[in-house]
Amino acid sequence: MSLQKRFHRSLLKSGCIPSGSRVLVAVSGGLDSVALLTLLHQLAVPLQIHLEAAHLDHSLRPESRDDARFVTELCAGLGVHLTQERLAVAAIARQRKSNLEETARDVRRDFLLKRLRCVAVIWSLLATTQMTSRKPSSCVFCAAVVPQDWLA
Repeated sequence: MSLQKRFHRSLLKSGCIPSGSRVLVAVSGGLDSVALLTLLHQLAVPLQIHLEAAHLDHSLRPESRDDARFVTELCAGLGVHLTQERLAVAAIARQRKSNLEETARDVRRDFLLKRLRCVAVIWSLLATTQMTSRKPSSCVFCAAVVPQDWLA
């Protein structure tokens, strides 16, 4: 059975994305989030979902603009609406006198929540390594219901 069929079957069995949902996928440009976006795009019609993407350029690496450009081209090719922003996360961490990794997480969460409020998206999907573990081999698929009071 193909990955797409297994993924589709798993989503249907879990019921984690109700038919008619708006789904926001956080896309870094890495393999995990690109695979998630691509799989969901392939299943958007059978799942009856509206798909959107969000990309935050943290400005931490010289190649980050290339990542943003790649995500822009990917979303355009798929016909998926993309919201993106570029922030100087290192400068924000210095200003807050905070840990860079923690600041990056906080800024990313705020960016995604702002987008959720803008479009009243109910589901947010993230694909990442190292979300719950520091082991680079771990891969987590996370679907989160956003409480209604977050959208107010």
